[in-house]
Parts: sequence; structure tokens; C-alpha cells
Amino acid sequence: MLKKPIYISELIYKHINNDKLNFLRDIDSKFLVGNPGFVGGARYGQVENNWDLHVPDSYLGPSLDIKSTATFADITDARAIELQEKIKLSGKKLGVMWSGGIDSTTMITACIRNFKNLDNVIVFMNNYSYYENATFFHDVIEKYNFDIINIDENMLNERKGDFVITDGEPCDKLLTGGLALKYQEKYPSDMNKYILSSKDNMINFITQYVDQKFAIRYFELIQQNIKQTLAPIETATDWFYWINFNFIWTGHMIRHYSRQRYNKNTKNFDTFNTNTVNWFNTHEYQAWGFSEVGKQEKHFTNLSEYKMVAKRYIHSIAKDESAMIYKTKCPSEYQYKRDEFRHKTLVIFDDGTGIDNNEPEKLQKFIEDYCLKQ
Repeated sequence: MLKKPIYISELIYKHINNDKLNFLRDIDSKFLVGNPGFVGGARYGQVENNWDLHVPDSYLGPSLDIKSTATFADITDARAIELQEKIKLSGKKLGVMWSGGIDSTTMITACIRNFKNLDNVIVFMNNYSYYENATFFHDVIEKYNFDIINIDENMLNERKGDFVITDGEPCDKLLTGGLALKYQEKYPSDMNKYILSSKDNMINFITQYVDQKFAIRYFELIQQNIKQTLAPIETATDWFYWINFNFIWTGHMIRHYSRQRYNKNTKNFDTFNTNTVNWFNTHEYQAWGFSEVGKQEKHFTNLSEYKMVAKRYIHSIAKDESAMIYKTKCPSEYQYKRDEFRHKTLVIFDDGTGIDNNEPEKLQKFIEDYCLKQ
């Protein structure tokens, strides 16, 4: 029985020369660049996809019928309290991966607001984290006397030591995502329009990245998936949110494991899953994302308003008016010096084993078994 792939890097297309995959290649590596999209698999419904990717149960979302009245602050406070109990039971400390960005700064803020003892929280960071958010470092991290570990020196041990590690995944996917920002810049009046009335603009937008025939096909496939799942997608904002929520979510859950230096095997995968918590991967956050409260709190009309709900939460502790108004999304993922590792593993299976880019025979067999025979 074949193992089930749960993660495939978009760089796998560099190893494939087959016209039947041109559509997937262009969507994944040009339009959804940096975000495992179609190869990330649909969490809800089915979509034409050569890869037959498996979504682990822990990454499946809640019923789309769930109603939530909780606010982002309510859920974030509750998440901190939940993790406080988790580390108490484990006997470990919580290691917060702080990039300096909005998502990870929200996590530290939540710990300050809710933890009884901040000695149980360790900040994992490096110089790039400091450069991105030096004011928060001095005004908050130093003020509350957090213990700090330099992530560059401890990358090998970050999943094996005395810590439960938490990162900011998948907050971008929860708060609509970067593609919506780009679309909003080009078609600002479209964001709250009914999706079919914006169809031509959306196809034109996608055509900036791929051939028009692929843009049309992609739009229609997403629409079919929305119809199939009865997802509550009505506007352009909703449509981009659905791409992140349904198709890209899983890839972001697993990508930190894919970038670790240690061998990809079942033992290390079990350790990773035991010791790693994606802060924003909860059913409560996901139900909030589709709720009326969530839609109102996520709403933005320009770049500075993007993630304002998280920035207001941070402001409750940091009291930094400038950061709340002007702090924007930065590509924090590139700040950790892992370039030689971040694209090493191209495939990960459900047992934690993988295929690296220096294993051409295994890679070609995988492509034949999982894709080209379909």
C-alpha cells in the first residue's frame, strides 16, 4: 500500500517535464508562489488534482455550519490559557518562535495577558526578529524579562529539548492572506461585491501570473469547489479567504517540519507533532473566521488596516500607537537563516518520512506513482 503524501513543495515541478502538469505547475509556482496551494490539498470537498494529497485529521477544519460569537481577543486569550495548561501537564516550557511580525507578536502579547508565570515562556528569536520589531523588543520583551534563546544557534534542538514550541501558523490564512491585499490594491471597490460580478477582474488578476486559459480554469475549479461544499463564499474577500482556508492551510501546518535539518522519519515526526503547536490552528479560530464577528474584525480597506484586529490586541500591552497604525505584513519566514534547508525536502508522507531534492531516483518514482499514472 502506498504511503500518503501530506506535503509537496512547489519546487517539485523543477523535476518534472510533462505537459499535463503545466496548469498545476503555473498555479502553484507562479500564482500561489510560496504557498502550497493545489499541492496543499483541499480540506473541504474535492478538486481535480493529479497529486492525490492526503489531509491529516489534525488539519481538517470544523463544520462550516458552526456559529461563533467570540471575538479574536476572546479566542486568543483562551488559546494562551489552553497552552499554559498544556505545558503544565508536560512539565516543559513554552517556546514562542518570535519573528518580530504581527502574528508571533500576538502570541507573546497573549502570554503576557494570560500566563500566571512568564518564567514558563521562552522567546526564540534572532537578530532579524529584533530588526523587524526593535521597539516591541525593548518596550515589552525586555520589560517583562523574558528568557531568550538565539534561534540560529539552537535550530537543531528546537524540537527536541525541554520546550513545547509554538509558531504563528497559519495566521495569514486566517486573516485573508496576501493575495487579497494585492487584489485590493488593483480593484479596491471589488472586495465586498458579489463574486460573480467580479469574475472578469478576478480572471484578469490571475492572468498577471499565468496564462489566461489557466486563470479561467482555476477560477472555475474554485467555484465548483465552493458550490460542492456549500461554503459561505459570497464576495471577492470571501473568495481569497477560501483559497487560504481550504487549499493552503495544510501546507503551512507542515512546512516547518519540512525545513528542519534532521532526518525525516517517523520518530522525528512524532516528536515534532508532540512538541509543536501551531497557535492559530484551532476550530475556534476557524469558526471565528467565517462568523459575522470575524468578518467585521478582519475587514480592511488598505494595507495599514490589514491584521488590525491583531494589532489592536498587541496594543493592549505594547501601547505603541505607531505600530498599531503603520506596522504591516513583512516576509518574516525568510528571516530565519535556513535557505540551505528550507527547500531540501520536497515531499513528506503521512508517516513523517520524506524525499529530499538530492534523491532523484526516489523523486522520479514518486512522480510516476502518485501523479503521472493518473
